[in-house]
Amino acid sequence: MRDFPEIPTARRAYSVPKPLPRPVKWGRLLVILGITALAVGGASLVFFKPAPTPMATQATPDPMPNLPPSEGQGLLAHQQFSEAQPEDLEIIAQNPGKTIYIHRNAATYFREMVQAARRDGVLIVPISGFRTVKYQEQLFNRNVVRRGGVTEARKISAPPGYSEHHTGYALDLGDGKAPRTNLETSFERTAAFKWLQRNAKQFNFELSFDRGNDQQVNYEPWHWRFIGDKASLEVFYRN
Repeated sequence: MRDFPEIPTARRAYSVPKPLPRPVKWGRLLVILGITALAVGGASLVFFKPAPTPMATQATPDPMPNLPPSEGQGLLAHQQFSEAQPEDLEIIAQNPGKTIYIHRNAATYFREMVQAARRDGVLIVPISGFRTVKYQEQLFNRNVVRRGGVTEARKISAPPGYSEHHTGYALDLGDGKAPRTNLETSFERTAAFKWLQRNAKQFNFELSFDRGNDQQVNYEPWHWRFIGDKASLEVFYRN
């Protein structure tokens, strides 16, 4: 037998395959990018602080007036008063929706004064008498709004607790023949006011807030008060 040389195994021409790239793990990449962004952003916040925005300038409120108190109890140049007791009040007029009270000691003198004026052809009518502190608070707050602040409001209205009307001795008066002048300075031109100027003292009434009064309250020709007994004199002249 002929010996045949061994046929060598055919060699395959191949190269070792390169490993496939690993799949990108997007979740981890996003976390890394997020941390990097925060770090960079934080640094920018530290090193590049924006200039503070200037605050808008606010209007300075009207300061409370520096006015002299009364025995340490005054407020806005008004004297403090206590409310009259219900048993000390008496009705002097009743209109639809409104009943007017004043102190009983003043009521008798007021009726006599009204009758004397009528004999002279003058019609004096009461507009307002006793007021509670609660009612005065509502009135004063309305005037604060209308006048734009307490500085002006206190010139035409006392703060609650500081109105002569609390005592029951004060009255706002009008002319029954000239109702348009009620609570107006034009009341001074009426027959009722001129009669009061001449005769009110005979019945122990006086004008509370004349022109140039010490309390710097606006002139009120309609506002009168009773000073005909010891209690009323002490209330208004205790200083």
